[in-house]
Amino acid sequence: MLLLIQHAAFAQTEKFAERFYFPGGVGYNIVNSDAGGIAFKNGISINTGAEYRPHYINAVFYRFNFDVLNSSYTKNNIIATNVTNGKFTSNCFVIGAGYRFKYKGWGIYALGQSGLINHGYEKVNSYVNNEITVSSATQHNAIFKMAGGIEYYIVPHFALVFEPSYYQNLSTKSNLTPSFFNFNIGLTTTLF
Repeated sequence: MLLLIQHAAFAQTEKFAERFYFPGGVGYNIVNSDAGGIAFKNGISINTGAEYRPHYINAVFYRFNFDVLNSSYTKNNIIATNVTNGKFTSNCFVIGAGYRFKYKGWGIYALGQSGLINHGYEKVNSYVNNEITVSSATQHNAIFKMAGGIEYYIVPHFALVFEPSYYQNLSTKSNLTPSFFNFNIGLTTTLF
């Protein structure tokens, strides 16, 4: 009897664990900015996330993402940074919901998320005694992310993923608030 109860409890735990997926991918980051005096260069993106699916497919799902968007810039006039050429890194923390449906062995989904983006860049400080220091500066903004994806399921809980996405900065505090287009390739799977 005890073995039967233990087996039933394990089956329930296993089923619950199968509802959590961990998508991740690497891709190309296209910076979209109309800021005068600054030219952004495209870079790479790294996306990681945790997704909860109350139902396997043909249903609503919920996802948290931590995305890193790397690029660089060249400036022509005075903006928030006084570095002529520098790296520009954006860390996004977003949460939201989407809908996924199945077509044969494929999953197709759309997703909307909102959250916070943290831009990091370099700044040079000069002092009276000709001392110069380079420091890191940050800027926080609200952001909205829209994504769609195509998944090819190799087995029921493991899929290859192609996910294009768009990040819209919701602040115009400075010239350093670009929007981003990303094209990522990766995979999604459960832990067990």
